Amino acid sequence: MASSLANSTLNLDDDEDVNSNVGIAFALCIAAGFATTIGSAAVYFPKIVQLTSKRFLAGSLGISGGVMLYVSFVEIIVKANDSFLEAGKTDGVASLLATITFFCGILMYILIDLITHVLEEGPTHNP
Repeated sequence: MASSLANSTLNLDDDEDVNSNVGIAFALCIAAGFATTIGSAAVYFPKIVQLTSKRFLAGSLGISGGVMLYVSFVEIIVKANDSFLEAGKTDGVASLLATITFFCGILMYILIDLITHVLEEGPTHNP
């Protein structure tokens, strides 16, 4: 009984490692906030706006949007994989099911988008 209780308690060294990362995480959040502020403030200076091209700005927005989508999707797939593991699936089956359901969700999104466009057009009238 005592050995199982000792094994279930947390190791203090692990807690110290977690607490040492809090300062780094906070500093990275502040740095990201400053980068966003500086980037958005550049719009108010016409000379800086003239230095950039529309192609560069479009590419930058595309890359940043892609990174955000990647981070979100990876987090969703990891949670789905964990849910399948908790349901009793093996690791390989859980990964396969998480991937299949993810892409089924994308296909459902495309289908809903197509249906929406069809409904928006409605009947066409020629004058």
